[in-house]
Amino acid sequence: MRTTFRLKNPEAKKETVVFVDIVHATVRTKFYTPITLNPKYWDQQTERLRLPSTEKDDLTMEELEKAINLKLSDIEGLIKKYPLHCLKNDLVESADGLKKYLEAVIKPMNVKQGFVFLVDYIEKSYLPGCESGVITFLKDNQYRRYSKGTVKSKKGVLFALKAFEAERFRIRFEKVDMDFYDSFLKWSEGKGHKINQMGKVIKEIKTVMRYAYEQGIHHNTTWENRKFSVLREDITSVALSKNELDRLMALPLTGTEKYYRDAFLVGCYTALRISDYKEITLDQIKEREGYKIIELTTQKTKAPVKIPIASEIEHILSDPTFYGRSLIEQKLNYKIKELCKRAGINEIIEVVRNNRGMQTITRHEKHELVSSHTARRSGATYLYNIHGRTLDVMQITGHKSERAFLKYIKISSEEVAERMAPKIVNSTKNQLRVV
Repeated sequence: MRTTFRLKNPEAKKETVVFVDIVHATVRTKFYTPITLNPKYWDQQTERLRLPSTEKDDLTMEELEKAINLKLSDIEGLIKKYPLHCLKNDLVESADGLKKYLEAVIKPMNVKQGFVFLVDYIEKSYLPGCESGVITFLKDNQYRRYSKGTVKSKKGVLFALKAFEAERFRIRFEKVDMDFYDSFLKWSEGKGHKINQMGKVIKEIKTVMRYAYEQGIHHNTTWENRKFSVLREDITSVALSKNELDRLMALPLTGTEKYYRDAFLVGCYTALRISDYKEITLDQIKEREGYKIIELTTQKTKAPVKIPIASEIEHILSDPTFYGRSLIEQKLNYKIKELCKRAGINEIIEVVRNNRGMQTITRHEKHELVSSHTARRSGATYLYNIHGRTLDVMQITGHKSERAFLKYIKISSEEVAERMAPKIVNSTKNQLRVV
């Protein structure tokens, strides 16, 4: 009897199943284990998962390696006990007999085919896989783990689907079709959900359905239908101008209000996401010849960035008491609206929404539309206004295309005129000649 652990698809770009290749005399058979893993971490010589040292810096990944290898060792131990099992039960050893023995003990089919409902699978298998790093995604030819923020977003989708099930019906894998799609959209509209909220849930459903399909958990492909589309609408977003940032900076604040304002302003002058500007540490502030920079690796994309520190926030980042404090995004979203209102940021903004197929226009004071992410958009706009070189600013913001960047920033016609005027005037003067 010879057994070898192998991968179902060693060239797979996502997780693939580990199986045991069993050879008894001239008979060969396969036993598929309940274990799936990323092929790039598989060591065929040791027949075990082996993570590179860089991955082991993450305790969760190190624990994952130990857990999976322990499961493989358990299966290997069962295989070694098979001859004794045959002896005790007066059975003849065979490859097929070993396979049935393993199936009876491990019952992998219960793991694979036990999920009838989409929500059960997301809650009990998919989300834990995303959190632990077992489930990854491919970007820029590299396997990446889902960030904490992305996992949190996926949990929000799970919450929405549970709410739908509580009022309508349970979502079976095989019934994720156009009837379900229409039913979910009508339910969402009745709850007053925005178009992009609905689209976010549909997008995640398609992601989970694709992954579960590739894992052999279901055989439904209706979600690939062109009509099973991800809804999306452009939203009205705002950025704060330099004048508005100055007014916010001038507010006489103390305590928590001052900290939340200062943290938001750091985001406004660096174009960092809140996941990054709330975690800045003093040792990330580096001295250069005549200036200072923030040097860090972004949480979402894991990209290293170096950002010159604007004079407006140098006093904030030089204060040791600024660091190590807790910044809760929900509280910041609430507090910054109030502070912007006190700073007189009350320009009227028209917001266009699609509500049950009807276009609606509402008017809001600008401070009502400010959130934690306004800081990043304001920062990108600020850097572009003072620098003007799109590709350089994109090195900081992380945008991949100039088109996406220009769509992201908020440039008013007055700001364009102010930036262009000196160049136009100087160009005109240079062309004049005294005759």
